Order: sequence, then structure tokens, then C-alpha cells
Amino acid sequence: MKERITTLTIEVEGSEEDKKLFDSIAARAGGCSAPTRLDHYYERRRGSDSREKEVDTLKKEKAESEKKVRELERKVGLLEVKEIMEKSKKLRVEEEMREKIDEKDREIIVFERRVDELVSEMDKWKFEKKSVEETLTLSENKSKEMEFLIIKMKMLYLWWL
Repeated sequence: MKERITTLTIEVEGSEEDKKLFDSIAARAGGCSAPTRLDHYYERRRGSDSREKEVDTLKKEKAESEKKVRELERKVGLLEVKEIMEKSKKLRVEEEMREKIDEKDREIIVFERRVDELVSEMDKWKFEKKSVEETLTLSENKSKEMEFLIIKMKMLYLWWL
């Protein structure tokens, strides 16, 4: 489009130069009548006017295109800013989540230690319980033996009487 505007501008400038040249040649030639020269002049002028209108139209189109380009560039800039803000927000959220995960990992470690302590304590209590049960069983057995001996002694005593 820029090339077209440049070409038309050169043609319009060229037509003005051609018009001056034509007038000078016509004046020297003297062979053409005034109306003929005027007809040629007006024909060239109409062509020049249409080219000037086309140039004006193209300039307006160019201005509108440039305005649209600036508007699109502004919108792109806004989108880029928004994208940067979203990335920043995403990074902040990711960092917060990492911190929360790290905190939960630390809590898990504390709980695992507590569970290990409780398991160790439970094992200790199980061992003590087993020991107490064994002692109780021995004690019950001795008690039964004692009862049996007491009964036996009573029987002996009764027998001796």
C-alpha cells in the first residue's frame, strides 16, 4: 500500500510537471488552437484530480490502518502485562503451596517420631505385660502347689489323728 501511495504521489507530481511542460510546448507550437489546448489541459487535470483523490483515499486508509495497528499494539501490550501478572500470581501461589507442603512434611516428621516413641513404649509395655503374665502364671502354679500341699498336710494330719 505504501508503494501504491508513493507511485500515485509521483504520478500526481509528474502530472503537474507534465502540465507545465505541455503548456510550454503548446505555447511554442502555436499550431494548436486555444480550445484544443484547454481540452488537453482539462483531460489531464481530470486524470490528475482522480489520482489525487486516490492518493487522499489511500492516505486515509493508511492513517486508519496505522491507527488500528497502534490500537492492536496497545491491546497486545495490555495482554502482555496481564500475562506477566498472571505468571507472577502463579509463581506466588506455587511458592505458598511449596511452603505449606514443607510445613506439612515437617509435621509428618514430628508425627512419625511420636508414633515411633509410642510404638517403642507399647513394645516396652507388651514386654512388661508378658513378664507380669509369666510371673502371675508362676505364682498361680505355686499357689496351686501350696494348696495341694496344704490339703495333703490336712489329710496327713487327719490320718494321724
